[in-house]
Amino acid sequence: MQLRHVKKEELSIVNSLYEYAKLEQFCVWSDEYPTYLDIEEDFKLHNLFVMEFNNKIVGAISIISKNELDEFTEWQCKENTIEIARVVVHHDYHGMGIAKNMVLQLIDICKINNCKAIHLACQCDNLPAVKTYQKINFNFFRNNFYIFYHF
Repeated sequence: MQLRHVKKEELSIVNSLYEYAKLEQFCVWSDEYPTYLDIEEDFKLHNLFVMEFNNKIVGAISIISKNELDEFTEWQCKENTIEIARVVVHHDYHGMGIAKNMVLQLIDICKINNCKAIHLACQCDNLPAVKTYQKINFNFFRNNFYIFYHF
């Protein structure tokens, strides 16, 4: 499995992943988020990655360098941080460690780029995501909604 930057001709595949995810049990996304505009913006900023498995895109993940999560006073580290956003895995590949693998590969990319911490938000009701982040040793706080990972 290899995490790589998305290609322009693959943006519609990422959009399909988002749309299918919105129909799944634990997903809290709506018609308003994420949208194709989010995908295009992430692409323009080179912040959108896809996971390939057997020559098929099975997941996507974005990073954001400046966002609303930066305003929380609880963060122990606020400089050289990124936020992981819009993690999605094709439903046929759930339970195969795809999300965990994407996050771990993204962490490696961030370390190479001198990132000091990773922030992300996750609904506490999204049990598969919460379990994945716990396995990677993310630290939870703020009523299990916001998650912080520090290198």
